[in-house]
Amino acid sequence: MRGTIWSAVATTLLIGCGDQVHTGTIAWYRTPCDAITAHLCAVMTDETGTSTAFYNPIEGYTPTWGVEAEVRYTVDDASGDPDAVGAYVIEQVVATRTVPAGAPAAWYLSPTWTWFAADGDQLTLLGVPVTCTAAVCADVLARDEAGAPFVIDVEATGDPARPVRAIAAHAP
Repeated sequence: MRGTIWSAVATTLLIGCGDQVHTGTIAWYRTPCDAITAHLCAVMTDETGTSTAFYNPIEGYTPTWGVEAEVRYTVDDASGDPDAVGAYVIEQVVATRTVPAGAPAAWYLSPTWTWFAADGDQLTLLGVPVTCTAAVCADVLARDEAGAPFVIDVEATGDPARPVRAIAAHAP
């Protein structure tokens, strides 16, 4: 009997000490983010509906433009600092799905960096091809050069060669 009780206590303590498994969705797009440099960050929405952009890679998963992933993950904090943001580690990719053309998103851009470059009659965002009408492309480039924050409404195209279409640019 004594062994059974200690076994139950030890199991409870070990479960309490392990990393808690969370669920979330990794978005079909990456979003512009900046810290040390301009970068495209993966976006994950957790089970509470909170979305987070990840400057560093998410261990165990590489985001693909146009594909959402339902995942189970843990947060590994090797530092022991309760205020530190730990590394997100994907334990399991539960499902992936290709989003339909027209799936919306919004990019919030800081004035810190030059984000876009002309690519013929289209744009690139840090090397990623972006489709847009001539008017929207011109508006995005002008706002990018103006040095003020702005927002771009985008959608999935369904084309891996040019995965994102800029629909409109506007002030935040």
